[in-house]
Amino acid sequence: MTWHAIAAGFAFPESRLTGRITVTTTPPTLTYIKPEQLDALRDIYNTMCKPTQDQLPIWNLNLAAGSVNRHWTRAFFRGGAYARNYGNANPTYLYLANYSTTGRELDTDVIPYCDWLFATRLDSNPADRTVVLPMPPGLDGIGNCERINFILCNADGDVIEIDLDSLGLTGTLPASFGAFNKLKNLYLRENTISGTLPPSLFASSELKNVFLGKNFFTGTIPCPTHPEPVLTSISLERNSFTGTLPACLFTEAPYLQTLDLSYLDLDTTIPNAIQEATELVSLTMRHAGIVGNLPQEMKCNDKLQWVSLERNKMSGTVPSDVVGGMAALYELGLSYNDFSGPIPTIPNTSTGFRHLYLDHNRFSGQFQTQLEGWTANLDASTSSRLYLDHNDLSGPLPTYLYDLIYDAHGINSLAINENHFLCDQQRGDWPAWVFRVGTGAFGVCTPLAMVTSATVPNPGSIVVTGANFVASPELKCKLINSVTSVATIVNAAYRSPTEVECIAPTIAPTMTYAVQVANYGTDFYSPALAGSAYVMRSVVIPADPARTVTTSFVASGDVSSYTAARQAAMRAAFAARAGVPLESVVLSVTAASVNINLEIVYPTATAAAGAAVALTAAGGAFQSTASLQAVLRNAGVPVTVTEITSAPQVVQQNLSSGTVKEVLSLGGIIAIVVSVVVAFLLCLCASTLIQRERAGKPVFSPVGGGVGAVKPSATATSSSTGRSTVAGEHKL
Repeated sequence: MTWHAIAAGFAFPESRLTGRITVTTTPPTLTYIKPEQLDALRDIYNTMCKPTQDQLPIWNLNLAAGSVNRHWTRAFFRGGAYARNYGNANPTYLYLANYSTTGRELDTDVIPYCDWLFATRLDSNPADRTVVLPMPPGLDGIGNCERINFILCNADGDVIEIDLDSLGLTGTLPASFGAFNKLKNLYLRENTISGTLPPSLFASSELKNVFLGKNFFTGTIPCPTHPEPVLTSISLERNSFTGTLPACLFTEAPYLQTLDLSYLDLDTTIPNAIQEATELVSLTMRHAGIVGNLPQEMKCNDKLQWVSLERNKMSGTVPSDVVGGMAALYELGLSYNDFSGPIPTIPNTSTGFRHLYLDHNRFSGQFQTQLEGWTANLDASTSSRLYLDHNDLSGPLPTYLYDLIYDAHGINSLAINENHFLCDQQRGDWPAWVFRVGTGAFGVCTPLAMVTSATVPNPGSIVVTGANFVASPELKCKLINSVTSVATIVNAAYRSPTEVECIAPTIAPTMTYAVQVANYGTDFYSPALAGSAYVMRSVVIPADPARTVTTSFVASGDVSSYTAARQAAMRAAFAARAGVPLESVVLSVTAASVNINLEIVYPTATAAAGAAVALTAAGGAFQSTASLQAVLRNAGVPVTVTEITSAPQVVQQNLSSGTVKEVLSLGGIIAIVVSVVVAFLLCLCASTLIQRERAGKPVFSPVGGGVGAVKPSATATSSSTGRSTVAGEHKL
């Protein structure tokens, strides 16, 4: 018979278990198994159990069935009854010298023997307990389902459940496994079954639950093979499956509710087809080799309650609409991945959401607003957990955490240490309320980066001095244009705790910028964070000479007619014509005759040099006064250009001394070379004349030789030098 026990009303006085047990009995039903399914059960037993069972130690079969000294059993083994090395050995066990275990009794990978149906091979002949039948009675003859432990059959002789968890099965599944075409539940967990998973395993039209965890299955995960599957639970965790996560698990199993693929050797993304598993309630894939993003399509899985994707290689941001779409969430586990960006926003419509594990990632920024909806639904009736530790979160520590801990929210576990939350500016440490809670869950705070001065030693470089700078991969500078208030964030290089360098090659020149520095996230030195300690530090960014084209021209009107709006239109016209941002064009209007000076900063020195030529070439804006005038009038500035006073040219400027040197054109270079050659020839000629004079030779000789030559006149002696002087000679 089969006994079904229901226990109720237990109490524990003096550590003893007492209570009532209600027993109902069901008359036994003699059920024979269909031949092909009986053969499949025999194949399982003969290939996966009997080879080790035949080696099972037998000590004294004449003893009662429950005796530790009769034969080896899995139950006594797990309890440590045969243990020689520690104190769990059963004191009544008499054969410790012949057989003892060496530990790991609870490890299903080292179950030495399969004892499925072994007792039925012994107890079928009470008259002679020493007889070991070659085949268990339930599998012998025409078969009897009632005599096969852990197997259930229906009235038609179909096997509907196989529950062989943790029985020491080894080897591979037989090919005949597909004979179980009415199987509903399959449990083969915690054995040492190996080989690939045959597709025929999913052939049953009624198969609902497949649990094969902690075995040694290899190969790829097969798809459901029945055209109308009713699968609701698949658990393949702790095996050696490889390859990808097949989309067919979601498209071919429309009733799937539970999927556990943890601790596998996959290399796969989560397929977008997961959105078709609309009945999915639990998705567990811890340490399974999952890569890529959290699919946007998962927002369609609105029945998901448990999502466990810890310890994978997932990356990217976690979209708030995906988390919000999984409205039934109770637990979300994304720990130990490589997610980045902001913490996702959890809406207050997720009323059952209790456990949030986002630790050990690269989430950054603040999270004041994102979790307000989550905290609003917490109550004291259920426990809640929040793990945000080991990320790159920054900003002031949200004060609602204090309320979360002490209000009747029922949160019993909080970890946010190993982040970069700011210290309280007045205290230089955590806010006072953290000390009331205890700092263990918070770690160490980060001081605010302070700015005291900024200089520009070279184009594209701003050196900032201050305090509390950190060698952070997120170290950045914010440059706020004093005219437009537009903020530009650039990378910074750490030099020391008191100095950083802002790398700003594309910042618009000749503008004044307020300079701020952040060690992490958006924690810039600003009035909002520094409070009364804030002092604005500004710097004027000079133009990079090698990238700057300058020109000037004279136009009609007077200075007052060149309003800010007109100048903005002119800048826009030149920026569009040059193909550069508006802030890269600097224009100034001076003098009564309206002299207009223009500077255009190009991305590179090569681009600037090319533009200086192109602007004056055919079709260029500065080809003539008429072409320049046309450019301005097309931009809505109806002025007359009377003269281009300085053609476009690249200027080379020494920022440290402020001197300006014009970069010479090819014609200018040729002119300089000619001048140098002429000067050299003149110097050479003068040197020759001096030498002839000192030698007493005539400086000039008439053409034609000695006939009619001018001869030197009478000589005179100089009293001062004692040398003769030729009449008419100029002493040098």
